[in-house]
Amino acid sequence: MVTRSDRLLRTAYLLTHDWASAEDLLQESLAKAWFAWARVEEPEAYVRKVLVTTYTSWWRRRWRRELPSDDLPDTPASDPVSDDRDALWRAVGRLPARQRAVVVLRVDETMVKELHR
Repeated sequence: MVTRSDRLLRTAYLLTHDWASAEDLLQESLAKAWFAWARVEEPEAYVRKVLVTTYTSWWRRRWRRELPSDDLPDTPASDPVSDDRDALWRAVGRLPARQRAVVVLRVDETMVKELHR
């Protein structure tokens, strides 16, 4: 798993969009996978499945609420590429947890590298 941990962490990041949460998610997923390790034929695929199911259970448990605000924040000017990337993340963020997991798992490795540039 040492050679695959970067890819698994990247997948966790794409699910959570937060590096600290991604590290926690991967660590918890690896701990869960440890109990079945002797029976696992494809370790990376198995850990990915545990990663997604763990993320989904986290997402379901999280309390979601709106935080009203009287003042609208100022929006700084930014470059169009950054705006497109932000719009993509917002769109992915609006997907339900399972759909977001499917999108993340379908993303090609080259797309992942492009998104993190």
